Amino acid sequence: MKNLFAKVLTASAFCVLVFGCKKNAGSGRLYLNLKSVSSTVFNPNDNIHFSFEFSHPNTETVNDTLIIRRQFFTCPYFSADTPKALIVPEFVSTADALSDLDYQYLYGNGILGCSNGTNSRTDSAYFYFTLKDKNGNLSETVKSPKIILKK
Repeated sequence: MKNLFAKVLTASAFCVLVFGCKKNAGSGRLYLNLKSVSSTVFNPNDNIHFSFEFSHPNTETVNDTLIIRRQFFTCPYFSADTPKALIVPEFVSTADALSDLDYQYLYGNGILGCSNGTNSRTDSAYFYFTLKDKNGNLSETVKSPKIILKK
């Protein structure tokens, strides 16, 4: 019984260390974390709002790009998605200080949905986000929850 208790205690301590710490925050690396998504089901003309927190390892003027890629579940119109890029407004960063970043767009008319320009259909997708700094350094890629984009 004592041996079982020691194993459970060791496993619990390991889980607290692994899941309790943010992977890159404050570690001297470019860091990106998806904090929230406004919903997981969207109709045409709905605003899709992603909220992030991010940080940089150095105190400097920041010129970042948010790279956005989609992965549809069954969309017949795409075999691979072309990444899209959002230029983050330039600002002066303090090393490893967390900042907020919001990305929002109006879903509709085939934009970022499953459409070939003529036909469209409801499908689900994951969105992947990576932050790239002016030196070409990349954050880890973060994945959205499953997003349903209705026709």
